[in-house]
Amino acid sequence: MFSKRKVAALTAEFLGTAVLAMVVLAVRNSQIGVAYFVALAAGAAFLVFGLALARDVQLNPAYTFALWTARRIKFLKAVGFIAAQLLGAMAAYWLFRYFTTDGVVPPFSTEYKPEVLVAE
Repeated sequence: MFSKRKVAALTAEFLGTAVLAMVVLAVRNSQIGVAYFVALAAGAAFLVFGLALARDVQLNPAYTFALWTARRIKFLKAVGFIAAQLLGAMAAYWLFRYFTTDGVVPPFSTEYKPEVLVAE
C-alpha cells in the first residue's frame, strides 16, 4: 500500500512545508517583517527545498490543486500531498507559537526554559 517512495514524498512535503511556514512566520514577526523580506525568505526557502528534493516538490496546496486540475498528478496523490502540506504548516505554526510569546520572540534570558531544550 505505502512504498518507501510514497512515504518519502509525503514526509518531504510535510517537512518542506513546515520549514517554509516557519521561515515565513519568523521573518514576518521579526524586526524586518516587511512584505518584501517575507516574500524573499519564502522564495529562498522554496528554492532550497526545491533544489534539495529536485523531484515532485510542491510545498503549496494551491499548486498541488492546480497540478491535479491539469491532470498532471492523480487524485489520491494530490489529496495525500495536500494533507501533508496542511499538517506541516499547522505543525510549524504550533511550534512557532510554542517558541514565542504571542508571536513575539522573548528577550534573552539566562533562566531555564523548556522551549530552549525543544529548540536544540
